[in-house]
Amino acid sequence: MFHYIEMKGVLTLCMADKNVAKKLAFTFLQDIRKTFEETYSYHDIEAAKGYSLKSFGVEYLKPKLFAYNENPNAFNDKADKLLDDMLHLKDNMVENIESLIQRDGKIEVIAEKALQLSTVSNSYKSRSRKLKSQERRKRYC
Repeated sequence: MFHYIEMKGVLTLCMADKNVAKKLAFTFLQDIRKTFEETYSYHDIEAAKGYSLKSFGVEYLKPKLFAYNENPNAFNDKADKLLDDMLHLKDNMVENIESLIQRDGKIEVIAEKALQLSTVSNSYKSRSRKLKSQERRKRYC
């Protein structure tokens, strides 16, 4: 299959097997285009004659082609990096939410215990008042 990109009048083309993912082919093309633009100025490209830029193939294209063929999983594009960042962010958010839920549960337990303590203290206060009033009655009787 042929894959190509055209930018600023320069066509970058590659041929790949059908089993090569399109994403990998276009990542390769973008890498090659970027290296080409960093190596040659616009003037160099405009002034180039047939085969005058062939050294690019030996110096840059061949090593990149070898690298992409040997380890295609090592080359991630911006979308892959963004997806990884989003997954990491999602994991952090899930952990934060779980932590909040645990805190909320602990706060509910503390609130229940405080309510129980308040009820017990009110009951204790009420009983102590009754006992105190009973002792006063016994003294006066």
